[in-house]
Order: sequence, then C-alpha cells, then structure tokens
Amino acid sequence: MLKKIGIWAGIVVGGFILMLVGAYFLYPYIHPQAVKKLEQKKPAFGETNDFSGFDADSLKKINQQVMILQDQLDSLKTRESQQMTIIDSLNNVIQQKKHETVNKVSQPVSEKEDFSEITKSLLNLEPETLSPIVNKLTTSQLIRIYRNASTMQRQKLLSSLSADRAAEILNKVMS
Repeated sequence: MLKKIGIWAGIVVGGFILMLVGAYFLYPYIHPQAVKKLEQKKPAFGETNDFSGFDADSLKKINQQVMILQDQLDSLKTRESQQMTIIDSLNNVIQQKKHETVNKVSQPVSEKEDFSEITKSLLNLEPETLSPIVNKLTTSQLIRIYRNASTMQRQKLLSSLSADRAAEILNKVMS
C-alpha cells in the first residue's frame, strides 16, 4: 500500500517538475513581447548607464559623495596596513620572547648538569687533595655540593672539612 502511494507521489512530483521545465523553455515562444521588454530593460555587458535624466547639481552631489567614500576607503586601507604592521611586529616580539624563554629554561638545565659534573669531579679527588679545596669554598657552595652529592660523596665531603665547618654545613642543610 505504501509502495503504491510512493509511486503515485513520485509520478505527480515528477510531472510537475517536467511542466515547470517545459514552461521555462517555452515561455519565449508563448509570450514574445514580455521577453522583448525584459531584454530592453537589461543593459548589455560593458554598457554604461545613461545619466541623461539627472541634472548637473545632482550629478555633482553624487560625484562628491563618491569622492568622500573613496577617501574614507583609502583611510581605512591605510589604518588596516598600519594595524597589520603592528600585528606583525607584535608577532615577532612574541616569537623572540618564546625563544628567550626556551633558552632560559634550557640554560639552568645545562648549568645543573655542569654543576653535577663539577661535583662528581671534585668528590672523586683523594681526601688530601680535596681538603684544601673545599676549605676555600663558601658555605653556600658547600651546601649546594652537599645536596647534589650521593651518600658516599657526602661522607667524603664532610670528612674533608674541619669539624666546625662540617657542623655548620649540617646545621644549615637540616634547617
């Protein structure tokens, strides 16, 4: 039942579409005067409009309005180019700041790696050689070395220091 209704609906809609297409193509033959009127009203491609119906004052006013609009358009284009220049310079600043940030972030890592290497090299020395060197370092430098050293290296560092200096380091590390 539904299939028959669908077929009949398709036939009716299809017939209607065929009639519309036929009327569209047959209209110039059915009503030629209406087609001629439409063709007369429509200007041909590339033709200019006829302004003979306007007086000189109205043409001057229209020309002045066109000139004002062109000036406004030119000023808007100038502002746009200035703003695009500002945007480009801001984008350049952003890129520079990103590079600087990346360099700053990567720099402490390399300094930390360098400090780790220095700590390893220093604490691999013999106690006789290590003792005079660490006694000349500041307390903050010794604390930094102590925090970066392994347990064995910490023992070696503290044994190379005088008892007072080792106690000072431990007090500052523990507080």
